[in-house]
Amino acid sequence: MSSKNQVKETRLHMEQRGFLMKLEATIEALDKHKLDAAQLKGLNINLCRMTLDQNSGLKPHFFAPRHDIPQPSDEILNEACSVGDPEQCFTDPYSRAYAIHTDWDSYAFHDVEFLDSAPWRSMQPIDYTPYKDLYQYDKPAFGAFRMVDIAGREFPHFKAVIYNDLEVDNETCFRGELLISPRLMLGQLTKICLVHHNIVPVLLISLMGKRARLLESYFDSSSKSFVMRSSDLYEFSDQTSISKAFKTLAEYFLGDPTGKTV
Repeated sequence: MSSKNQVKETRLHMEQRGFLMKLEATIEALDKHKLDAAQLKGLNINLCRMTLDQNSGLKPHFFAPRHDIPQPSDEILNEACSVGDPEQCFTDPYSRAYAIHTDWDSYAFHDVEFLDSAPWRSMQPIDYTPYKDLYQYDKPAFGAFRMVDIAGREFPHFKAVIYNDLEVDNETCFRGELLISPRLMLGQLTKICLVHHNIVPVLLISLMGKRARLLESYFDSSSKSFVMRSSDLYEFSDQTSISKAFKTLAEYFLGDPTGKTV
């Protein structure tokens, strides 16, 4: 941190940056693209179950849902249903994820008034490189479709919609998911205005073909580990499943930050 700003980095803040930099470098060097719980444990990554039921103790720790979101329109749902149609040429996980994101984004940021979702601000992922960029173009590709953060010094929380060109299951995490989260955290940790925060929570909507999951991640100072909490998989198979998934994902992506980070 620059001394001219007269901001002192705490020991915990510095420790977290060092841990995340080493973790990110280790993950980047891996030649595996899917990692199970045992492999994650060897990297000091704690993969935990998360439910989006607000009455459960397993709900997200740092992100609350927005409750005034309408159901997706029939037009949006019909468009999203076409992703499973082989005649539409959506045959690989990336093209399906891109098509699903296009429809979800239209719903979440146009049908729903995003500007009412203060304090979030939207940004272009391609322009966001405070630590490293978020893309891998070699197969299996991964990257970000959309990101939001909060201006100022009060909230270090960060959200992104990402994609991975792989088919998903409930037993593994993708290398792309594991790289994007710490890179976003490190970007936040380098900001002078956020240096007083000891936790930088990241929420990802991870799109993979015709499925998606919500991931909450943060550094746990007590166990000195990287925590990644995963929801169950959401299917985009018919109007009913798509409507439920679109609304739930929008509720959390547009909802407020919460939890103690200082």
